[in-house]
Amino acid sequence: MKLLIVAATRMEIEPLEAYLTRLDDQQLIRNHAIEIVITGAGGMCTAYHLGKLLQQDNWDLALNLGICGSFDKKIPLGTTVNVVADTFADLGAEDGDAFLDAFELQLMNADTFPFESGWIPNKFESGITAVKVLPAVRAITVNTVSGNKRTIERRSLKYDAAVESMEGAAFMWCCSKESIPFLQLRAVSNYVMLRDKNSWDMPAAIRDLNETAIKLLDEYLQIENR
Repeated sequence: MKLLIVAATRMEIEPLEAYLTRLDDQQLIRNHAIEIVITGAGGMCTAYHLGKLLQQDNWDLALNLGICGSFDKKIPLGTTVNVVADTFADLGAEDGDAFLDAFELQLMNADTFPFESGWIPNKFESGITAVKVLPAVRAITVNTVSGNKRTIERRSLKYDAAVESMEGAAFMWCCSKESIPFLQLRAVSNYVMLRDKNSWDMPAAIRDLNETAIKLLDEYLQIENR
């Protein structure tokens, strides 16, 4: 089994890395090839690394792990979600107070693969219990995270997505184009609002994200948790 784990920063997956190192020391993953890539923040870095890695091997699964902000305050901080559709929410042009996305500008076709009605869907059915129990959500990907009232309202109304990140759609676009099965899991570290890091719960998000990822890998790779 060849598995690619993708994260923007090492901080987000340090507990998972430590767990995999321990399994490797115990020779519990010798029948599997697991590669971790830390891309750096943003879609550009993500696309660059995946453009190289996805060409180098036949991956059985690519897993994108990271934190996110949530537009939906019904999702508790620290909750890990399964992103089942994503899109590029700030790729386009401003027209006065309005924002026209790349589809409205006719720079891209909203129904040309891998897009469907402007969204990149994940049609991979993993059958993994650790994934099936997670909230399934739509996400947006942006270069500049939402942090003022007008931007938050505009993106909320236009996309009606639950969460936002800086890498997800790039990851899903690359994997879809290369026909690589993939999962994008993100844990909510904060609500999308005026920037106030005192209201964030990064430790809870990282803890739940890594606990979920470990359960996923134990099940997917059929490794006994030791």
